[in-house]
Amino acid sequence: MVGQHGKGWRLRPRKKQAHGLWRSGAAGALAPGFRLVVEAGGDLVDAIARLRVAMWQARDPGFPDGVQALRDRWDGTASHFVILHGDEPVAAARLTVHRRMADAPDASLYEGLEEGAEGRAGVLSRLALAPRWAAMGFAEALDRARVEAAFRLGCTRAVVGINGSPSRLQALERLGFRAVSQRAAPVRDRRLEGFPVWGAGAFVMAADLATASTHAQQEWGHDHDLAVSH
Repeated sequence: MVGQHGKGWRLRPRKKQAHGLWRSGAAGALAPGFRLVVEAGGDLVDAIARLRVAMWQARDPGFPDGVQALRDRWDGTASHFVILHGDEPVAAARLTVHRRMADAPDASLYEGLEEGAEGRAGVLSRLALAPRWAAMGFAEALDRARVEAAFRLGCTRAVVGINGSPSRLQALERLGFRAVSQRAAPVRDRRLEGFPVWGAGAFVMAADLATASTHAQQEWGHDHDLAVSH
């Protein structure tokens, strides 16, 4: 059941599923020539900031001119995940961990979502895909990697905002997420001249990590068939 933005929510215990995050090997191997880097740092984080801009520029002609990189204060403490083709970042995303959603990136998106919630939340944010590599399944690979990291860090739930893309919604549902709220109005970023980084109809989705199957929990202790670097 999707609640209106601003109302509280509680993650009910969910049944163990035989698909998505709750099954071993849910994410297939990356295509040859691609590799996933976890805990990316240094120059890669700068490249990720530029990749975010390239994605928005290709996606929305209303994106402000003159922006070279997108960074914020969470980038310094987040866990960054990036998929490389050779040395070129083609997809990236990050994970931050919070006891209070008010401390999370885009906190206004999650207003009212803490009622009844216990433990820490792993917040998935800043997914960026290079335009010419947008149909390679990288988003789902990054989602799985981030949720596994959140589980290893002791998070009881994973939370992500999406801008209402049906394919993105379905991909997250396959990974065990469900919609818990929906925005009635856009969220605008003053730093980007009021550009609506979250449109009206944006969803907040959550996955309950505390009730994942025992098999899934064991699998999350190991890297799968992705080519992973640290």
